[in-house]
Amino acid sequence: MAETTAKMDSTGTARIQDATDKAQDYLDRAANTASSSVDKVTDTARRSVDTAADKAKQGLDWAADKASQLRNRNEAWVNTLTDTVTSRPMMAIGVAAAIGYVLGRLMTSRD
Repeated sequence: MAETTAKMDSTGTARIQDATDKAQDYLDRAANTASSSVDKVTDTARRSVDTAADKAKQGLDWAADKASQLRNRNEAWVNTLTDTVTSRPMMAIGVAAAIGYVLGRLMTSRD
């Protein structure tokens, strides 16, 4: 009887150890899977942030380029106007007076 009890005790201990080993194996797999999933989410988030930063930089570069083009166009227009006024001052005064007269008439007719 003592021998049977010892045999059952060792069998029970072996089963408990086997169940513990399996549980530990499952926990290790779950931890590895969770770690892998977190790494994937982190990589995806990092790529998304990098993409957004690249797009924002491209947008800023485009806006700076357009501002430079407008500045150059405005400067060219002012230079052309200045050259015209310098070369024909009387015509410039006449055109300015005519524009002023027309604007004055438009302003007073609306009141």
